[in-house]
Amino acid sequence: MKSYLAILPAALLLLAAAGCASAKPGEPAEPVCAVRAADVQLGDKLLEALRTHDYDTFAKLWGNQDKKMTPEEFKTSYETIEKQFGTMQSFSYLTELKTPLVQNRIWTVRFERKADQGKETVEQDLLFRLVTGEVDGKLQVLGMGFL
Repeated sequence: MKSYLAILPAALLLLAAAGCASAKPGEPAEPVCAVRAADVQLGDKLLEALRTHDYDTFAKLWGNQDKKMTPEEFKTSYETIEKQFGTMQSFSYLTELKTPLVQNRIWTVRFERKADQGKETVEQDLLFRLVTGEVDGKLQVLGMGFL
């Protein structure tokens, strides 16, 4: 018990010091985590648009005109996902994978469906990856998918 009490002040200090990293001298004062929060928010909105079958929101967020998904392709995508895994119930941001030049963000996504036989409900979690980067100074979706 005493060993736990001995490390408690250090743990509290570490938690108090954790947070957004500030810019280095000579760089913009915007905290690094504020920039990262933008792509996490983007991922949350993309997943919510997919969950609610909202093509218009999804297309606006996708933004990549070279790889724009048509309404028919969007419908086929969510129908395929729902057929295989069930309906999306929830999602939660998990982590960032350290990669050069782009941001790789990972969410857990929970699906629910009826079992093939019987009335039992089956829940399944998948990982969702969103790859973003800056293109012409603007945050852009470069790729995404379930893992």
